[in-house]
Amino acid sequence: MKTRWRDYLARQGVVEAPDGMMPLGLSRDQTETSGDNAARLYSCPHLAVARCSGAQSRTFLQSQLTCDLQVIDNDHWTMGAYCTPKGRVLSILRIVPDETGYLLIGEISLLTDLLDRLRIYVMRADVAFTFESDTAVLGLSGIGFASPIGQIPALSTLPERSLHGLMPGHVLRERGNPAYGLILLPTDTAIRLWEDAASDVMRCDADQWILLEIRAGNPRVTDTTRERFIPQTLNLDLINAVSFNKGCYPGQEIVARVHYRSRPKHRMIRVAVPQRISAQIGDPVFLPNKEQRVGEVIAHAHAMNHTHGEMLISITVAALDAPHYHLGDENNQLSRLPIPYDVTDAGSTKSE
Repeated sequence: MKTRWRDYLARQGVVEAPDGMMPLGLSRDQTETSGDNAARLYSCPHLAVARCSGAQSRTFLQSQLTCDLQVIDNDHWTMGAYCTPKGRVLSILRIVPDETGYLLIGEISLLTDLLDRLRIYVMRADVAFTFESDTAVLGLSGIGFASPIGQIPALSTLPERSLHGLMPGHVLRERGNPAYGLILLPTDTAIRLWEDAASDVMRCDADQWILLEIRAGNPRVTDTTRERFIPQTLNLDLINAVSFNKGCYPGQEIVARVHYRSRPKHRMIRVAVPQRISAQIGDPVFLPNKEQRVGEVIAHAHAMNHTHGEMLISITVAALDAPHYHLGDENNQLSRLPIPYDVTDAGSTKSE
């Protein structure tokens, strides 16, 4: 599946990486710009947009996704997942209301299969799915700035998970601090913004966007890891991406059983990678001095200077208190970093 934005970035010399990201080469002065508050745009070609339209779009998506669409209005968006009947996550989505129904933002490598699966269950409902190949997804962080398409707001001034109109598109404010989010624009408008924004607005690659996601504790599911995890393993229940008060959806019985009658066997944590390593999503994680596999890599990104990095890893609950972990080689030690919510047995009620 392709988008015009992805094609544009490829013409700028972007090379696709094995996990589907497309790192963008940055000039020296850009990479050495300091300050967390610097205005930054992120290329995000690994993300794409689909549209769910029709009079019954809310009712239909409510019956398919883990989140509760009844709790959001036209000024807010939410995050959710689409699961198999066995409760395994097929895709993680940001769901954005618009005038025709909803926009679904997800990994471009998964959207084709996702739409095909959803269409199976449409039956006679007034619902249609289309892939928005001419909608670009960009990341945003830092201070606001004047741009060729109008004033870009500082996301710190907007409520978490709020939706801000930006003619002719949208700005999505993520949860957490420092504030960051996404911009949805027609491709021609996105190109104009990318090329003509002031020189002090940094242009950053997808790796830097994923680093923001890691620090916010937002999980990632790709071709490598789809159907591998239940929502609780990815902490989706801890970031308001799972509702336990709504009706049924695929996998709901299993997801609810873990919540009400058991406990998650794995949780997701953030770790530091002290040196540049060639880790891949899905690589196994081990306890120190042992060959016992206790988890795997969910997301990985390097810092802007590429000397070190950070990861989200799944880990068995029993191993949460280990001093560190490693990736097969004891020299590749992973030390735990804070995540902006509690993962210690949160979200479960053990009744027996």
